[in-house]
Amino acid sequence: MLIGVSEGTGFAYEVTMRSDGFLVQMRDLATGEVEPESGRLFRNPATAYAFADFASALDRCTVSAAAGEDDSTEVEAAHALFADIAGALHDDGIALRAVAAWDSERRADAARLLH
Repeated sequence: MLIGVSEGTGFAYEVTMRSDGFLVQMRDLATGEVEPESGRLFRNPATAYAFADFASALDRCTVSAAAGEDDSTEVEAAHALFADIAGALHDDGIALRAVAAWDSERRADAARLLH
C-alpha cells in the first residue's frame, strides 16, 4: 500500500508499506516506470520517509547543479535528518536485492531439508 511520495525533478520516491517493512522505490516521472534496482527496505516508516526526502533532494540538487545553481544545503540538511533518524532507530535500510537473495537462499535451504 502506497503511504507517501517525495518528488524530485526526474523521479518520485514512493514509500510503500509491506508485510516485511517499508519500501522506498524510484519511479521515473517521465515514463512512470519503477526502477527495479532502486528498492530499499526499512523497518521504520520515519526512516523510510527521511530516506525518500533525502533522495528527492539529491535528485533536485543534481538537476540544479547541471543548470549552474547550488542547492547543496538542502541535500546536506536532508542527509543530516536521515542520518539522525537512522542512527536513533538503528535502521539504515537494506537493498531489496539483498532481501530477495536472502529469501531465495532460505527457500533453497528448505528444499534441501526435504530431500
